[in-house]
Amino acid sequence: MENNKLKEELEYMIAISKMRKESDVTMKNIKKIIIKRGIGIAACFAIVFSGIVYAKDIENYFKKIFNNSTEAIDKAVENGYVQQENMNYTYDKDIGIKVDNLILDDLNLDISFSFETKKENIKSIHFDDFIITNDNNKVVFSRKFISADNPDELPIYNHVDWGNEQIKLNNTTYSDSILFGLRPESEEFKELYFDVKSIQIIYYDDTKEIIEGNWKFNVKISDEMRRKTANTYSISENNEYIENCTVTVSNTGAIVELNSKVEIPDITYEKYGVAIMDLIHLKDNEKIYEPCGVEYNENYMKIVFENVGNFIVNSDKLELQLDWFNTIIKLKKNVIE
Repeated sequence: MENNKLKEELEYMIAISKMRKESDVTMKNIKKIIIKRGIGIAACFAIVFSGIVYAKDIENYFKKIFNNSTEAIDKAVENGYVQQENMNYTYDKDIGIKVDNLILDDLNLDISFSFETKKENIKSIHFDDFIITNDNNKVVFSRKFISADNPDELPIYNHVDWGNEQIKLNNTTYSDSILFGLRPESEEFKELYFDVKSIQIIYYDDTKEIIEGNWKFNVKISDEMRRKTANTYSISENNEYIENCTVTVSNTGAIVELNSKVEIPDITYEKYGVAIMDLIHLKDNEKIYEPCGVEYNENYMKIVFENVGNFIVNSDKLELQLDWFNTIIKLKKNVIE
């Protein structure tokens, strides 16, 4: 297709997409509320009958689970894919810390923690200066690595989600979690080591206190968490614009990588009133998913989905729709020999 014709198609598809976004926004908000409630109810039954915790502990269990999470991770937890820890608190300066839950697969590492203290009038309590390493002697996280201009400078993850409101379980106990989006080339590890050097407390009058101490503990990764869980989908028929395309679906998310035969247009909200990620849709049977992040250059694109995972996708065939090319890429699940 000639460049001017492609441009006309692009402008048309953007206009359609903007109209669709405006008309769908109210319904999407309603659906999000319904989905969250549905997951909570279903998970209650799963826990009661699976024997993970007793019925009287269900409310506390849900309060403790990841507050930095995604739809795919929530679905994995609902289906029992979570490692629960029964460790004792590690104490220093009258503050205890322990790991409660952990999820790990090819794409994500999500860890929830509990803090215990008898200090009063606390609004929240968080890690301040701390480091997480693994048994490969690799730094998983350190405060100095919380962000970087170049993602390649980060240890073993692409991004970290650690911004949601902390959960207060009772007058002495607080829960928090950290979600790491892992780098694809990350090595398998069997154990995590935590070295916390200081804690930050925020009181109800918004004053802050940094408490220095020495909290060290470790967590062994279960065989189930270490088992490879990703399924891959590859392009199943020739496409006019796309050279190749692969979708990797793990228990907690999905990543699409593709190479284009023609240049991918630079679509920004400033230019067109819509972002390029708004023009991307992944279809599983009749269900359509939208991405949470996109990276691209002239001929390469990586698309991240937080609402797609092995406990959500139920088809051996997927379709990726790229509105600016007005094309649909057909994908088929690869058979593991």
